[in-house]
Amino acid sequence: MDTAASRELVRRYFDAMRSGDPSLPELLSEDVTWWVPPSSELGGTYRGREAVLGLMAGGVGLYDAAVPMHIEIEHMVADGDRVCVELVLEARTARGEDYRNHYHFAFGLRDGRICEVKEYVDTLYAQRKLFDGPPGVLRTPDERFANLPGFPFETHYRELTNPFDEGTLRAHFVDEGPRDAPVVLMMHGEPTWSFLYRKMIPVFVEAGYRAVAPDAIGFGRSDKLADKTHYAFAQHVAWAQELVTGLDLRDITLVCQDWGGPIGMGVLAREVDRFARVAAGNTMLHTCEPELLGRIELQNSAQGERDQTVATGLLDWILFSQRSPDFRASMALAGATAREVPKDVLAAYDAPFPDERYKQGMRQFPALIPVTRNDPGVALNRRTFEALARFERPFLTIYGDSDPTTRGWETIFQERVPGAKGQPHTILERAGHFFQEDCGEEAARLVVDWMRST
Repeated sequence: MDTAASRELVRRYFDAMRSGDPSLPELLSEDVTWWVPPSSELGGTYRGREAVLGLMAGGVGLYDAAVPMHIEIEHMVADGDRVCVELVLEARTARGEDYRNHYHFAFGLRDGRICEVKEYVDTLYAQRKLFDGPPGVLRTPDERFANLPGFPFETHYRELTNPFDEGTLRAHFVDEGPRDAPVVLMMHGEPTWSFLYRKMIPVFVEAGYRAVAPDAIGFGRSDKLADKTHYAFAQHVAWAQELVTGLDLRDITLVCQDWGGPIGMGVLAREVDRFARVAAGNTMLHTCEPELLGRIELQNSAQGERDQTVATGLLDWILFSQRSPDFRASMALAGATAREVPKDVLAAYDAPFPDERYKQGMRQFPALIPVTRNDPGVALNRRTFEALARFERPFLTIYGDSDPTTRGWETIFQERVPGAKGQPHTILERAGHFFQEDCGEEAARLVVDWMRST
């Protein structure tokens, strides 16, 4: 090919890239090869038109299709059947961040088609923007979530503040049902994610509600911070509040369990007008008050000015989370349910945590349990109780009969929250700490009936 024809062919290729021209494959030879730097997430040599088109499709999926991609060719040098191009690509990533990177391409041409491409790019920038997120942030590979049992829901993401570095954190949430319907907001705790609510979500949607189930930062499909000291109780509340206000959720019925209670009700204390009801299940608000001594099974109460009574089981759990070399979500699920959990379901709870680097949020949650009156979590929970003491909207407790870790807290809530008076509080039979796993459909139907009656 002469120089002018080679230059024109490469220009046609980039024009087709910009416009999404379906004739682009015709510009590639059947035996085309495309080399990507090995340091790239997509690194390697792709051989044949089909393989190269697959590479292109995968690359396009990294960007937001709703925002046009801008390609500006800065330099093009052609000599016979060889063309070198320097360009700048600007786009919006699929995670909602601005992307601007310099690319260098070396093209080989034959018989009016592209037969060879070598691509050079700032792979560190591309890795961070397109795959890893900001420094110190990990993102569980999507393939870890393939073929999850009973979890067919569409993925949704929202960018949240990263107070520790530039950029944002990507938070995942399930969002099913009519967008203009009353909201059921399901908040999980340790060490689970929105998968925990898979049995309840369809019941709420079938009843006509909007079902929203977020993954806390550090869990599920949400981004994970590599430094466990970056996980704090107040920060979890702030992230949850940012998600609720960012989605502008209103007329909310909060369904919360484990840490989902302190976090979800912590948001309620800051955004009370957004909440219509609360269904608290197997949750707690540790305040280390001496008045709680003897009233909750897993003791955590002050004695006098200097001493604290903390149950051995609670201390064992905190220490195990920090010291055990093998700390898996599936172990907690299997040990805190009253009914047998299938192996593929247990594996789904481990899916977000490919290795130890991803587990820092899961390890940190137990260490955030307030066990002295000086813990900042105590002040936060007391402020939440102050808000609940004025909460006259319906407040329901649904606790498992086989959950010693929260036994007694249902009575505390019933006594302290005005809206709990006269409600059909329930003890679920054959239900452990993770009642959503033991009897999720039953619990959801119970909540639906209660919502309709209030």
